[in-house]
Amino acid sequence: MKQHTLEWMIGGAALAALSGGLVAAYKYKNHHKQYEREFDPDNTEMISGTIEEVMYSGTENAPDQGIELLVHTGDELVTVLVGPVWYLDRQEKGFKPGDGVTVKGSRITYKHEPVLVAQHILRNGRKLVLRDEMGHPVWNAWRRIN
Repeated sequence: MKQHTLEWMIGGAALAALSGGLVAAYKYKNHHKQYEREFDPDNTEMISGTIEEVMYSGTENAPDQGIELLVHTGDELVTVLVGPVWYLDRQEKGFKPGDGVTVKGSRITYKHEPVLVAQHILRNGRKLVLRDEMGHPVWNAWRRIN
């Protein structure tokens, strides 16, 4: 009986280690997917307004943590999905409430809410490019060529 119990314990430990490794590999492989949202390059729009709030999504200090802006256009409040914190922290200046911005992006539904996936943001005569003409994130440099 002891041998049978020991085999079950070893098997259970091996299964737990394997599943933990698979979860870690999945998270590593997909950590950037949060910012590769749907983007329709044929359906873009420009909005101009003032940043009301800078918000952080995802887990703090994790590779998938992102920056979102709540922009007041005068007519509406628009949530703008900008990109991952690790990429934006390497840019010249951060965003703050009160900044005037013009955002070009593609409007999608995310978590049952309309949002604008930013392609580029204009602020103080400067342009922050976030996605290329097809909507691919600039921080994900490798592209398929067909």
